[in-house]
Amino acid sequence: GVETGATLQATGTPNEPTSKEEVFAGGLLGEADGVQVTDTTASNIKEVKAEKNSGEASFAGGFVGKSHTGGLAGIADGPQDGELALSGILDVNSLLALVPYLLPEYNRCKVTFVSNGENPQVEADYAGGFFGEMNSGKVIHEATEGDGSQKIDPYAVEGIEYVKATDYAGGFAGNMTAGSVAASQGG
Repeated sequence: GVETGATLQATGTPNEPTSKEEVFAGGLLGEADGVQVTDTTASNIKEVKAEKNSGEASFAGGFVGKSHTGGLAGIADGPQDGELALSGILDVNSLLALVPYLLPEYNRCKVTFVSNGENPQVEADYAGGFFGEMNSGKVIHEATEGDGSQKIDPYAVEGIEYVKATDYAGGFAGNMTAGSVAASQGG
């Protein structure tokens, strides 16, 4: 982010075909579908805001607006005779081997905020310091040192002061379902 703080905003477009769709804003990613992110920091975030004009919900997070599990359609070959083909997947074991690639994972990721005065730093229907919403996945905040010892940075979110939401608000996540947070000692 910039020294005085980055401002990120997403708005729905009225009277467009997408105007009834969800709106996403994030310090790093607006929407994340089955991603793997490692050693990444969104820094000097002043404001993340997702506004909708009408229709579905809005999601804003200091790191990710909305994170969710990827689908098989994302790894499938194009339609053949009206059906998707999953090349190389011959049995259930092959299909199960794909699961880790569909679940979002955030390793040693962090967001740092700067003050936004009396205004919210994160604002949407679903708003959180790290995630507006997270549907499944992992947040891992530890690393192995060269000597084999574990190093844990206890904070994935720093400097959060004010989160405002219509539906769900949280310092870490506005809403989190079927997810896991590892090594969250102290933060």
